[in-house]
Amino acid sequence: MNSNTCCCLEPHEGHGTNVDLLSAMSTLSFNNSANDADGASDAQVSSAQSQLLPHSRSNDSQCASSVSSTHIRPENVAQEKGKKRIAHEIESLTEEICVHCFCSNYIPGVVGLDLRPMKLPLLQPPSFSLTYATPDKATRKAWPKASSSKERDYYPPLESILNEVIDSYNIAFPEKKREVAFIVYDKAMAPGDQISLKPDLLLGVKEPDVPPILPWKYPILTLEVKGDFVDALNQVGTYAREMLEARPGRQVCWAFFFDHKKSGFRVILFTADRVHFTQPLNIMTKSGYKDMVKIIVSLLEQPDLLILGEDPSRDSKHKLLPDPDHTTLEIKDVLFTRKSVTGRRTRILSVIVKGKHPTFSAFISDQEGTLKRDPPAPMSAGVEPGEPMPNQNQNASISSSSPAQPSTRKLRSQSGHFTSGDQQATPGPLYGTMSSKPSIASVILGNDYSYQRLERNQGETMISVLGTNLQINDHLVVKESWPLKDRCDVEWEAFTSCTNQFGLPFVVYKVIGCHPMPVSCTSEKRIPVQIAMKEKGEQLIDASSPRALLIAVIHSVIGHWNLFRAGWLHRDVSVGNILILKTPVSKTAPAGIHADFEHQTQCSGILVDGDAMINVRVERRPSGYRLCTLPFLSLRLVGTWAREKNSFDQYFDDLESFVWVVLWALLHIAKEKGNATKQDQRWINQLTANDLGILLTGKKSLCFDFQQPAEVDDTSLSPPFLELLSKWFGMFRGKIPPGTEARTLLSDEVSTEFYRCFLQVALDTVDQLPDNWK
Repeated sequence: MNSNTCCCLEPHEGHGTNVDLLSAMSTLSFNNSANDADGASDAQVSSAQSQLLPHSRSNDSQCASSVSSTHIRPENVAQEKGKKRIAHEIESLTEEICVHCFCSNYIPGVVGLDLRPMKLPLLQPPSFSLTYATPDKATRKAWPKASSSKERDYYPPLESILNEVIDSYNIAFPEKKREVAFIVYDKAMAPGDQISLKPDLLLGVKEPDVPPILPWKYPILTLEVKGDFVDALNQVGTYAREMLEARPGRQVCWAFFFDHKKSGFRVILFTADRVHFTQPLNIMTKSGYKDMVKIIVSLLEQPDLLILGEDPSRDSKHKLLPDPDHTTLEIKDVLFTRKSVTGRRTRILSVIVKGKHPTFSAFISDQEGTLKRDPPAPMSAGVEPGEPMPNQNQNASISSSSPAQPSTRKLRSQSGHFTSGDQQATPGPLYGTMSSKPSIASVILGNDYSYQRLERNQGETMISVLGTNLQINDHLVVKESWPLKDRCDVEWEAFTSCTNQFGLPFVVYKVIGCHPMPVSCTSEKRIPVQIAMKEKGEQLIDASSPRALLIAVIHSVIGHWNLFRAGWLHRDVSVGNILILKTPVSKTAPAGIHADFEHQTQCSGILVDGDAMINVRVERRPSGYRLCTLPFLSLRLVGTWAREKNSFDQYFDDLESFVWVVLWALLHIAKEKGNATKQDQRWINQLTANDLGILLTGKKSLCFDFQQPAEVDDTSLSPPFLELLSKWFGMFRGKIPPGTEARTLLSDEVSTEFYRCFLQVALDTVDQLPDNWK
């Protein structure tokens, strides 16, 4: 949103200009994920890093100045790396909006909200004061002295003030009572992607029995107390990333920020396309406090799960398709996930078609049937493996023994109650919304959460391939992502134009959603899209043997050629975008690429995830700093990007990415099996450096190592693979075809010959590889 533009329909005061947080984040260096102590696999961490390079820098977020990394005050090294990652992920996508504009667009009901029925003591005449010298209500702890600089001193009074708002709301509107509360949670959450993350306060559903350590499925939103907003935004971004990953149905994340030095209260909203935040409200003034109350009350008023960021048709185990038959999918496995706050947020899932019926009831296992259901019993939403169930910790406190005198309040998980008869449910994966539909209530399902009945997402539309019928127990691979709205059809068009071609998926349907917020002020608007393919596959690093790995890559290269011949350039070849098919499938034999494949119809590997694809017959402009997976980016593109030069993507850049994929997969398979050497680890570190200059140097050094494969020692890589990688790298150090700096090349005889030579080198190696990893 332009800093001089307001999206409000009503005139008002208080407009501010956009705060350029990019300038405050610009000097933070990319972290080396190989040394992350975050619990995620290196392949996943690398893929998450593909989100760190923004598509483009918006006009209102140009870098004007910078601050030193001392603005980041982490509690440990892993936390610092996480905040640096988030800083780069959202650096050009942050935007301040005046409170009135923000509330008008994202929290309907704030403007003109009447707070008089709530009778909050602080809003009653004749005085208003949060100062420490004024006696407070018994439930509200004394406000710290103005001279206090400790963040923890503000946790208990903030908890009391915020909960007083909720309590007053429940008294004023008993028919809409919300069983939620803020609590001090000054200790680490259950480990997720980032360890030792500690939200200061969090909002959740009240419940007397909770696990001693809360997983990231529990919080509705978090509140961070700090004296530096840039620092807090990076910190809250790590929370949002974990919350989005822990509940895959969550589409947006809310958070609060409190500046304890200036008493400033802000709302932060994380969407896939942007991070919005309000101007600070000074809650030491009556008007600022009143506006904060309005925001909290308006959030409590929202009955729509989509508005609050949850997709009612999707949980961690099931997806309800928007087709006439109400087809439901059961999610069996997550093949790949790209954890991020903004960007595509890609997830590749293995699913099974479970049935076609008008309503969906989640299956409850026999052991879950032992849980109490009469009277209505609270059900946990997603207890982590190894965590005790709520009824096993009846006396456990969720607050730590910190100097801040932890809260005695308890939280229920984001779940509801089973009900009988016409009794109302108090469900809600979010704000404990009262509803006449007990079907929304959550139940335990394994170690994740599920709804008793999924509900149709009215914002979704579905397109399927003509003549394709989904049958019960069909196995599919579904890709969920958030592409830019004007590019949401690219992948579907490309794959359907190459239906049943060798090395490519057979796509059967596409589901297009809508932006989860009622209004989006972003220039780059992202929407959720799901594309399903028939083939059942697994990750490349799960290959059963060296031979199977290379065959899958060879078949994917042919798929890349089929796309390129049809006018499409993939531009994001990575270890997560190649699937090994568990059972070879019949495809159209590729004619014209290589004699060995003229009659080959059994395909064992496919190239997927085409979000970054372009039509080379239409798009003739430089790619700029596009989204990509940096460890697999060609050396040529790394060099041009490091020099801040524009360059056109070419087919041979993608083919070089296949080389880096093979090397990456071999190194990480060796690491997983415990066979990785010091040389292997050095190569891994070189590939996972996310500073472009360091990555360029590392890749050049690595290519030099492979010039004489016979001299490479202290590595787990077998001699055939060393020879293969040496020959492949040598192909890309030759003369670049003419015209590459003026346009993206089209498929022709020259490019086909390059593919043919590339495949021949691989075919010469296949027969030398064993059928096991011993």
